[in-house]
Amino acid sequence: LIKYCRVFQGEKMSDLLVDRKKLNELYDNIIANTSLLQEFLHKCKDFVLEMVYREKGISLMEMKFHLLLSYVIQLNYILLKKLDGHTIEGDAVIDRLVEIRTVIERTRPIEEKMNYQIEKLLKSVSSKTVGDVDPLGFKAQPEAMDDQVESEDSDELETQDKCKKQTNEVQKYVPPKLMAVPYVEPKDRYAERIRRRVTHSSMIEDLKQQYTQGPEEIIDHVSYMRRQERNEQKRRTEYEEEYMVRLNDPKKKRRNRMDFQAGFSSLFDFAPDFAQPVTSKKGKMRKSGKKYKHKKSKKISK
Repeated sequence: LIKYCRVFQGEKMSDLLVDRKKLNELYDNIIANTSLLQEFLHKCKDFVLEMVYREKGISLMEMKFHLLLSYVIQLNYILLKKLDGHTIEGDAVIDRLVEIRTVIERTRPIEEKMNYQIEKLLKSVSSKTVGDVDPLGFKAQPEAMDDQVESEDSDELETQDKCKKQTNEVQKYVPPKLMAVPYVEPKDRYAERIRRRVTHSSMIEDLKQQYTQGPEEIIDHVSYMRRQERNEQKRRTEYEEEYMVRLNDPKKKRRNRMDFQAGFSSLFDFAPDFAQPVTSKKGKMRKSGKKYKHKKSKKISK
């Protein structure tokens, strides 16, 4: 056990030495980069003094500069606490960092919209042409468009003259290079269409149902009117069973039902078609109850 403890202590000491070397390297890198950071901060400060604090400067860049500066300061504070071995759990600096990061992310779309103005401003600063001319006053100048309009008018007149000359001259007829070509359907698409038509045909479905051993599915196709009548009859039956009342059918509906039943009962009855009564005119006259007098024939005197 003592040997094991000694070995464990030796491994722990070796890990501590390795971590110490890494911490020393990190500290040296921070010290080496502080000079670069200071130079960057000086450049940002000069930029702010030259451009942002002017009367017509960009307030968005000023706000972003202050936020980035505060963000870097808070990060340095967290690194110092970690190097000293203190915990950063529950520290207010973390909330501040999250807030600054959120604000920077929210202002990014606004910065993209103002990208054109910022680039123009930076170009004017780099070329040192800042003076009476306001770099942000990029407005439309109608007076500068006169020359362009005149040049366009002259070009239009020249093209019109050329067209007139060409119409006056007799030219040969040039047939068009494009001609009407019938649309040829690809073979694979045509074969797919034929295959789909064959597989969905009624004859194939009948053969499939005839020679397959699976259960046959029977589908009852009911029209919309028939389905509506069934639903209405079902509601009437439920109402009558619930309230113990017999509802009277309308005359029209009763007549339609009787006609339907009569036609259905005489569907296979062929007797009336072959047993039609034959009546004569005398029978009709006698049934009518009228008496007809026979007229006497007149003799013609010679």
